[in-house]
Amino acid sequence: MILRLAISLPVLVMASVALAQPATSQPEDPSSDSKTLEQRVIDAYRSIKTFSATKTISITSPHDKDNDTEEMAFRIVFDRAASGLRFEDDGMSIVIHKGALIFQIDEVKSHYVKTDAPDPLSYEKLLASVPLRDWILSPEIPLLLEQTPSALLPMSSLAESDERGETHTLAYDTAVGRISFEFDPKTHYVTRSTLVPRQPQGLVIEYTYEDAAYDKRLDKNAFAYDAGARKPVDSISELTAMLRPKHRLVGKAAPPVILRDIDGNTVDLSKSEAKVIVLDFWATWCGPCRMWMPMLAKVEHWAKQNKKPVEFYAVNQRDTVAEARRFMQASQLDTHVLMDDRGEISFAYEANALPSTVIISDGKIAHYVQGAAPGLEKLIQKYIKTALTKDETE
Repeated sequence: MILRLAISLPVLVMASVALAQPATSQPEDPSSDSKTLEQRVIDAYRSIKTFSATKTISITSPHDKDNDTEEMAFRIVFDRAASGLRFEDDGMSIVIHKGALIFQIDEVKSHYVKTDAPDPLSYEKLLASVPLRDWILSPEIPLLLEQTPSALLPMSSLAESDERGETHTLAYDTAVGRISFEFDPKTHYVTRSTLVPRQPQGLVIEYTYEDAAYDKRLDKNAFAYDAGARKPVDSISELTAMLRPKHRLVGKAAPPVILRDIDGNTVDLSKSEAKVIVLDFWATWCGPCRMWMPMLAKVEHWAKQNKKPVEFYAVNQRDTVAEARRFMQASQLDTHVLMDDRGEISFAYEANALPSTVIISDGKIAHYVQGAAPGLEKLIQKYIKTALTKDETE
């Protein structure tokens, strides 16, 4: 079960970064051979009109005394002309068809997400709509949407050959480990992929294909969805919030916050007259934070535009003032930044994963959200409204 969660959670739940030092290594430039080979692969996928396949994931752990291999499967269906995409595994479903996006998490029996589909359907827009960050699980999706693997993560790549000298493998050295794609030398379609993580040593994750079909007529129900008794919600963040247990600090008194801001001024939140305070713990080296900060800025703009008695503070971890200022200026953000140089405030608020967003009302922690996902700004806005309404009725 631990292995299963390690693979599926990056896809299923909101992205967060556990506190760790940012990576400093720089990728090497891919060789000319690997660039040529990679381009042949993406050209092959660019010409595909329809695609369907079942992929089996085999996980072999060095810690398994019985040397057993755990297996799981997921399904991919794609129709270029109809801008249709279906992705299913044993924990979730994504269906994009006829202008609608459906997202279901199997553990949530009561609700599913129904919202507008990305238009046009590109890989960048797909990532902005659903938490399908882990392309390693399914390289076909970025390839079908005309995104090269080397553009997705900092990595170096190399082309490998078989015993006949016929090149048919692309290998990528990434921060998580070595990823290898084997493909048919004639069609350049991927036939198998393997991930050997850096940690734990000895772990091997292999992806093989069953019943892969290219440019074949799809079943008429290929993109059908049966909600059953589930009711629709507007955002993935609202859906994933139903999975998370309430943080243990919710309902407790908010720890005091006295910090210097990015301009060197001391800020004491006990002197704030706002009815609601939003603290966002973040860092420039945290990818999900960089995605979430502009979304949070939209919530802050909404609050100011509607004259809500709410104050927003971005509590920075482990960055220098120069680094934090550079990011805020480059992103054209004006949220009030506080520098938690010693990490004492982050420790008090148990912000051990970034981003962490805390909503304080009447001196108590009303809501606590870790991670970031599409639609989180709507959920935070909803939480603020709830906190303000509660304050007005008391």
